[in-house]
Formats: sequence, C-alpha cells, structure tokens
Amino acid sequence: MMKKILSILLLMPCILFAWQPVGAAPIDGPVAYFPFDGNAMDATGNGYDGTVMGGTFVADRFGNPAGALSFDGVDDYVHFDDVLQPAVFTFATWFQTTQTSIGTIFSSDPDAWYGTNHGFSVRMVDGKAHVALDESPRAGTKVAVIESPFAVNDGQWHHLTTAFQFGNMYLYIDGVPVGSQGYVFNYSRTGSPMIMGMTRMEGGNNPWYFSGMLDDLEIYDYCLSPAEIHQISAVPEPASLFLLGIGLVGIFGIPRRSRQHR
Repeated sequence: MMKKILSILLLMPCILFAWQPVGAAPIDGPVAYFPFDGNAMDATGNGYDGTVMGGTFVADRFGNPAGALSFDGVDDYVHFDDVLQPAVFTFATWFQTTQTSIGTIFSSDPDAWYGTNHGFSVRMVDGKAHVALDESPRAGTKVAVIESPFAVNDGQWHHLTTAFQFGNMYLYIDGVPVGSQGYVFNYSRTGSPMIMGMTRMEGGNNPWYFSGMLDDLEIYDYCLSPAEIHQISAVPEPASLFLLGIGLVGIFGIPRRSRQHR
C-alpha cells in the first residue's frame, strides 16, 4: 500500500510541492519512473519501458512483495531502448548491496558509442558509489569522475542521485551532497539506450554486473536542486502519506520555478 501511494506522489509533483515548504520538492515530475512492481514499465506513461533480462522481483524496502528488482551479479540486467538523456538531467534510484567487486548500477549503452559521443555510468567500486562521464567511451577516456568518500555496500537501502547541468555533475547519497565535478564538453545523448545492472562493453568484455537490489528509478529532464534531491530521498511515514493523499488531492496550478542547481 505504501509503495502505491509513493508512486502516486512521484507522479503528482503539485501535491508534493504543496506538502513541503516552498522550494523543497520537485515541481516537475520525472519524465520516466520505474517502481519495479513486478515489471519494468514506465509508470509515467511516457513509454520508456524496460526489458528485464534475468532479474528477480523481491520485497522492497517497505516489505511489499515483488516491489524491487534483485540482480545476481552474474548475468542480470534491464535494457531500456530509448531513455531521454539531454545535456541537463537527473537520475535517482534506491539501491541495496554488499558487493565488493565493480558493479554497474546504470550506464549508457556503449553499443552506440562512436567518435566524440558521450556516455556516463554509475557503479560500485570498492564498496563506494562511483560516477564517471566519458568524452570518448570507445577509447575509455574518463573526463569527469566522482566517488563517494565512504562505503555504501553495507547491506542497507541507500538513495543515490546523480545530476548533470551545463558542465557540472553532482553526486548525492541519501539526499546529502558527497561530490561534484566539472567537465568542458557539451554532453548530449537524447534518445540513447540505457542499461541497468551492467555495462555492455563492445565484444562482451568487463560487463561489471551489479549484485544487489534496485528500486524506484526516476529520470528527470532537468537538474534537481539540493532541496529537491533531499525531498525525493526522504521516506515518509505511511500515516503522513495517507493524510497527504486525502487532504491535498486536487491542488493544481502551482507556478513553475527556475530550474537551477544551487
């Protein structure tokens, strides 16, 4: 029940905005949202549906059966044929892992990497969250890297957000900023595929499969502010969610704010 209410909230940003102080919650909802409730369908209705390749649906962080996706670290992944990746965007997901080897949470599909096209990846490296942006993925050139200063492979659920905006990328763990890095090229890969749970290297080398659980993947077509990132990483109590749904449904017409990361 709680997972269903949370899904509704993610798709009703005006309600979220009304619930929190001004500037706290995302005004614009995600362009793609995957609750992984027994499938990899895009709950926004925008059609960015994924294909599950070998993963197992298990209980999520609220205890709901078949509410999260488990990856075995051997051959499980999810393939998204067409996911928006403009120059300004935000990816966010919940994860749980004890993996010590390199494991990919999500990445651009390298099958389409040619010339000066760009790609990005979020991985677990030595137990830490690791975000890399590649200017020339075919050559393996890393031009921007952020690594969390602490391990996050403790077997607990954590929220990870990585945001990109006009030459800067940011990494947040559990709503707290842990690093940022600038880059000097224009990153844009609109309509490119994405892989969740592994990296598809050319020739099948170093797939770096993820071992653990993933849930509630959100993709925004703008760079969320620190306050917005803190909001989506919060876990409301069931009673608060129920009262919110009863009291605030039908509130519309909230004016849009400037999409600026501060």
